[in-house]
Amino acid sequence: MIRSIAASIALASLATGAYAQEHAPKVLVDEGACPFECCQYGRWTATEDAHAFVSPSAKHAVLTIPTGTAITALTGYVRTVGQPFLVTRQHPPYKPGDTLMVYTYYGEGAFSVWYNGKRFTEDLGFSPYGGTGGTRCTDETYCWGTLSQELQSDWWIHVRLPNGKTTWIHGGDGFEGQDACG
Repeated sequence: MIRSIAASIALASLATGAYAQEHAPKVLVDEGACPFECCQYGRWTATEDAHAFVSPSAKHAVLTIPTGTAITALTGYVRTVGQPFLVTRQHPPYKPGDTLMVYTYYGEGAFSVWYNGKRFTEDLGFSPYGGTGGTRCTDETYCWGTLSQELQSDWWIHVRLPNGKTTWIHGGDGFEGQDACG
């Protein structure tokens, strides 16, 4: 009796683990990600005063990085609430009705996605910025699905200040140097 209870618990535990692996996380923290086309870490310069935080979880800024200050963006992460992408047209290995969970945008139509228990990069054929409305592909000859709603992402960058200390900034607005394309 005890042996069968233990076996049942072990089986339920394995089944729960397999179930969890098949299902995408609600929120994905993408370590090291840079969330747009030509995005780069490295030498950035403040184009306006920018708030800096002791950590991404801090509620209040600990200092202001003055306009004109050169910093080194070391790395960062993008935290994204996943959104469903519904496949509307055959696009191997996907078929109409399949759903991918979409996370970080990397540029040139490439996103971090979750499908069949695996995370990988997929070209969805659109950009969440600019002329596509943020959720859909506008080239009907290429489009193969649609995003249910715009992504909700949060980008935190770990930076080194000129004095050698490190701190965190939220988003890359107010800096030049993060866009290698211009």
